Amino acid sequence: MLIAFCVPAAILVTVPAYLATHYEPLIRDRLVAAIEQRYQSKVQIQALHVRLFPQAVVTGEGVELRLHGRMDVPPMVTLRGFTIHAGLRALLGKPIHISSVDLDGLRLTLPPKTDGSATAPSATPPSGSSAGSSIVVDEVIANGTFLQILPKVAGKEPLEFDVSKLTMHSVGPGRPMEFRATLTNPTPPGLIESTGHFGPWQSGEPGDSPVDGHYTFTNADLGVFTGISGILSSTGDYHGRLNEIAVAGTTDIPDFRVSSSDHKVRLQTKFDATVDGTNGDTYLHPVDATFLGTELICNGKVEHREGIPGKFIELDVKTTKGRVDDLLKIAVKGAPIMAGGVSLSTDFLLPPGKGDVIGRLQLAGRFGIESAKFTSGTVEKRLSDLSVRAQGKPEELSQPDAEPLQVTSDFRGNFTLGGGKLTLTKLSFTLPGAQVTLNGTYGLRSEAMDFDGLFRMQAKVSQAFTGWKSMLLRVADPLFAKHGAGTEVPIHIGGTRENPSFGVELFHKEVKLR
Repeated sequence: MLIAFCVPAAILVTVPAYLATHYEPLIRDRLVAAIEQRYQSKVQIQALHVRLFPQAVVTGEGVELRLHGRMDVPPMVTLRGFTIHAGLRALLGKPIHISSVDLDGLRLTLPPKTDGSATAPSATPPSGSSAGSSIVVDEVIANGTFLQILPKVAGKEPLEFDVSKLTMHSVGPGRPMEFRATLTNPTPPGLIESTGHFGPWQSGEPGDSPVDGHYTFTNADLGVFTGISGILSSTGDYHGRLNEIAVAGTTDIPDFRVSSSDHKVRLQTKFDATVDGTNGDTYLHPVDATFLGTELICNGKVEHREGIPGKFIELDVKTTKGRVDDLLKIAVKGAPIMAGGVSLSTDFLLPPGKGDVIGRLQLAGRFGIESAKFTSGTVEKRLSDLSVRAQGKPEELSQPDAEPLQVTSDFRGNFTLGGGKLTLTKLSFTLPGAQVTLNGTYGLRSEAMDFDGLFRMQAKVSQAFTGWKSMLLRVADPLFAKHGAGTEVPIHIGGTRENPSFGVELFHKEVKLR
């Protein structure tokens, strides 16, 4: 009786073990050959084990794939280990058919595009071909994957992504695989969820592999960029090749703020862009950005420059549907000093660096403001007084119950911004009875103004004052009457935006206009 039991038991134990030992070298050779052919890579597996009972399982450790056998770059794939589930017949068939694979510690490193000089002479098949590949996988699970994309330019930092969850389906030759991935974006930090298709894999040049899908990007903290803050979310669709991906989507930042301002605004964009997935360079065409009542149209690029770490943001920005009070609210502290419609065209350059955005931002362009109205009572009063004098009615200033004029004007000028200082040139505006042209600077942080220019009045200089000043200045009226104006004199505007000072130069001495 005991013998009758032991003999079958021994057979059940030893036969699967024998078969596993017998088929292990064969399965190893077939897997290595199929992977090398499929991915044009030299494959090394430190250890491989086959178990056939109670079901067929293949495990491996210490896996390395070197694209074209290259030793001048890190391995394209490294694995701590893997587990394959498949029937023995499927493992020995053509093609090899695997039900599922679990990958442990997958590190994927994509090399930069080469001219082919580094390709191993024995690499087969030709670039991009997979006709001879003979392995199909129904499902791949590769949670905890690390993706690194090596730069084309020596010395540049590689792109790196931590993919916490990754599942792929229908992995096989000549067809795209479906994927679902969850990864952390490095800068700004946030969570990306994406589904789509990748492939067929182009072994000769991985960057040419097709890709398409949909993504959501949430909880991206812009506070990592010194000088701005806010939490960004984005959704969109993409398609193309890994090295040239067309992306269309939207972004939303409900609480966007620039450090030079104490206002939070909702900033939303719609964009079309082309992304080089091998280096992260992005080309925008265009981005439609809206905040408050203003719309900006931006075209340009976000790209690396040789020898400089980080990326440059270089844009052409235009608006014909803007409000100057919106632009002031997003840029400076306190209530906007001016309101009115604005048209704007500017070059925008933000170099990489550790300083805040306002200190690094460089602008150069021109603007126009229609029917500008000053919202500060102090500024409105100063300009009102200036207009009254320019019309030759200074006696109205002495009336205690006189209401200030409601001064509106059209502004035109050129501007540059650098180092947190705004420089205005050929700034011109009109007031009732006067025309002003100015050149000067405004500090975004200090709010200090320093402008010099010309003040052209309808009235003669003596008519701008009362009493003894008026009598003394009558002899000077002919000296200051120029180019058809009653008076043309140098003017200086100083002080701060909330408390400006106006003065004209008479006989080489500045006279304050209060």
